[in-house]
Amino acid sequence: MRTFCLRTAAFLFLFTFVLSLHQDAQAQTASRQAFEKAIITDLCDTFTKAAHTITKENMNLELGMMLLPLFTKYEDEIKKEWGLSAGDEAGAQAIGEKIGQLAVVNCTPFHDFIKANLVEKENEKAEGGTKSFSGTLTKIEGTPFTYLLVRNAQGKTDRFYWMEFFPGAEKLSASAATILNKPVRVSYREMEVYKAAEKDYNVIKVITDVTFK
Repeated sequence: MRTFCLRTAAFLFLFTFVLSLHQDAQAQTASRQAFEKAIITDLCDTFTKAAHTITKENMNLELGMMLLPLFTKYEDEIKKEWGLSAGDEAGAQAIGEKIGQLAVVNCTPFHDFIKANLVEKENEKAEGGTKSFSGTLTKIEGTPFTYLLVRNAQGKTDRFYWMEFFPGAEKLSASAATILNKPVRVSYREMEVYKAAEKDYNVIKVITDVTFK
């Protein structure tokens, strides 16, 4: 399999929502229309089936993996109709942009996903870099600073520190039996702290809000 940069291709693929507003007005041949309809139908079917497993944390990788089979399956058509090849990083990026533009317009689930993520990213920017993580609350522990362990649907467990008051803090004081193993959404900000034992700075995630679903 080609070793082009999946993350770069997927990133451009994801953020072509804006580019799609400026669609190519050039007349298209019947063969190009048929090819573009086929490749977007394949993508849309795959995306729709996998949409429930895609998160902010894994979306670049997931979208990149969806692109790979399309690059191979439609290699001849991509070269003939678009004049592009996925044999190098620049070509893969250009193909990702093309597919993204078409998908936003012609695949409703993909359009909705991109729009929601763009809005969320803008909200995070407005909130000074606040991020969020959703999953199951598995533990509350730690000394001297308490932290939460949350495991998401993909099995990734992350640690969030309780360093200050935040909305929802009172619920964490409840009996462990009533809140552990419950679905939760943790909003957090990243903080750089100095660890004397390691003589180095580490980044930790500090809770700013907790919402039980």
